[in-house]
Amino acid sequence: MARSVPAFVNPELLKWARKYSGFDVDYAAEKSGLDAHMMSRWESGRERPSLSQLRRLAKVFHFPIAVFYLPEPPSLKATRPKDRRFLPGFEFAEASPELNFEFRRVAERREITLELLANLGTPPTQFEVTTTLQRSPEKLGCEIREMLNVTVEEQWSWREARVAFTLCANISETLSPQ
Repeated sequence: MARSVPAFVNPELLKWARKYSGFDVDYAAEKSGLDAHMMSRWESGRERPSLSQLRRLAKVFHFPIAVFYLPEPPSLKATRPKDRRFLPGFEFAEASPELNFEFRRVAERREITLELLANLGTPPTQFEVTTTLQRSPEKLGCEIREMLNVTVEEQWSWREARVAFTLCANISETLSPQ
């Protein structure tokens, strides 16, 4: 029987990636199909995962395998936006690992977009809308649609996020200062 190849990774990076991604050991083990006790042993440096186990963890944590071989954790901007779905004092302290990943993915795409715009010499379009808790969501939606010159019927016709994204990108080009 073939022996598994150990991954000589930095144990601190295993722990960092798990925590940064928002997982506790048990949930990470469940999502990756690995043993929680073994994961604890890997994070403490007492044992090493195999390459195939490392691949599974990397996939669950949404990091390239190379990250686990770094001498120290990378300095990533982990800015979590304020959760505005709840009244003040009723916010949840922890976001799910899946939501943490989406925050990370959006932040990365935003940074790439800002860099591309800077390289093109194009300032980003400012889109500022403010509201209050007393304001009706319907009225706010109407104001945003009016600002974007989009009808309700047109918005309802967008069955895929890609269509909405493309239309909003085209609209933002027309709103950009020339």
